[in-house]
Parts: sequence; C-alpha cells; structure tokens
Amino acid sequence: FVKIAQAYHSVHLDVMLRKSKEVRRKSRYLGEVNEKLTDLKLKVMRVRLEDDPYKTRVMGTSVQFFVRQIVTLTDPSGNLVVLRISSKTPSPVSCQLPALEHEFRPGEIVHIASARIARTYESYGSKYTRLSHVKFHPAD
Repeated sequence: FVKIAQAYHSVHLDVMLRKSKEVRRKSRYLGEVNEKLTDLKLKVMRVRLEDDPYKTRVMGTSVQFFVRQIVTLTDPSGNLVVLRISSKTPSPVSCQLPALEHEFRPGEIVHIASARIARTYESYGSKYTRLSHVKFHPAD
C-alpha cells in the first residue's frame, strides 16, 4: 500500500505542476445575471454526462436513469459558456444517453436562438457564464 500511495502522490504532483504551468484561457462574462442573450453561435469544447439523482427511479425490476449533459462551449471570442441539458426520456444504463436524445460532441457548432444568464463564476482563473432557458435554432 505504501508503494501505491507513493506512486499516486508522485503522479498527482506531476499533474498539478503541469496544470499550474498551463496557460489559462482569458475569458470574460457574456453579461449580467438574468440578462437575455440572443443569436449565439458556440463551439462545444467538452461534454460531461451525469445521472440526475432526483429523477432516477425503479420501474418493476429495471432502473431508469435520467442523464444530464453538462456542456462547456466557447464563443468566437473565446469566452466560456456552460449549459446543463437534462434528458426528457429515461435510459436503462447509468451515464448513457438514450437513443432519442441529442448527444453533443466536442467540435460541434451550436446555434442558440435565445437564452438567459443563470450565473457567472470563476474557476481556476477562467470566467464562465452559465445559461438557462436555452432555445436552440431549428435544424436546417
């Protein structure tokens, strides 16, 4: 156990040192909280899937998971935006979107007709704007 702990500690220090030298993305907030934004064109950078613990339920002998996508995007100026998109249909597998839901992928361009700024926050020196009440442009 001691050898494993020492190896883990060494790897952890290496990762933290690399992160500290990493160039932080210079970004700014897209506006004030509750402000309405329209006609946004954003590029997906990262997608994280998580189960919604409040909606997960057991139906008979099977478990139904409602999966939420947490999508990090950037605008053309490099400003960071976060969306939380909950699935409307259940999935039989944890952290896997059902076939009926759109799964966002890194590199994908997203067109937003309107959204409201839910929150602004800073993490590791980067400023993020979290959007809610998002209405997407219809697919062409």
